[in-house]
Amino acid sequence: MARHWNTGPRDKFDRMKGVVPVRDLVHNVVSYYRLNADIRQEMLFAEWSTLVGDKIGARTRPDTIIDRTLIVEVATSSWLHELRLMRPKIVSDLLDKLGLPRFFDDIRFVLAGERRSRAPQVKRPSPRKKPEPAPAGLPAGGEDLRQILDDTSKIEDEELRAIVSRVRVKNDK
Repeated sequence: MARHWNTGPRDKFDRMKGVVPVRDLVHNVVSYYRLNADIRQEMLFAEWSTLVGDKIGARTRPDTIIDRTLIVEVATSSWLHELRLMRPKIVSDLLDKLGLPRFFDDIRFVLAGERRSRAPQVKRPSPRKKPEPAPAGLPAGGEDLRQILDDTSKIEDEELRAIVSRVRVKNDK
């Protein structure tokens, strides 16, 4: 009787006998899970000063990417004006350094805090209030009590009849 040692589920990665360099292993995992674009985008945000230079990096901060446009906050209006003039070169240099595929096509420079303050103020609906409980009325009496007892006497289950009667008498309905 032959014994099979490796009968469990198999990985989706080809395994090599011996030592696998960590670089290759990481590359295989990143490629398999298609994380290349995410890692490159995070690299842009993490290494911003290195990519654009210390002088520009000290006065700017990448904020987000919207509709393939990189939004970059700028510290002062004078730098905002100068960077807008330099925009084509900055875009070209960044795209060359980051490689393909592109995850943005253009840059929009905004004054720090300006984008949030100019955003349309969306009035949020106020939270729903809990409905107020119905005012506690007096229990049914007189003719109403007789009517309730007459109606509930038709219920065959004794326990259910008692519950319905109690509730209707208490709420006068």
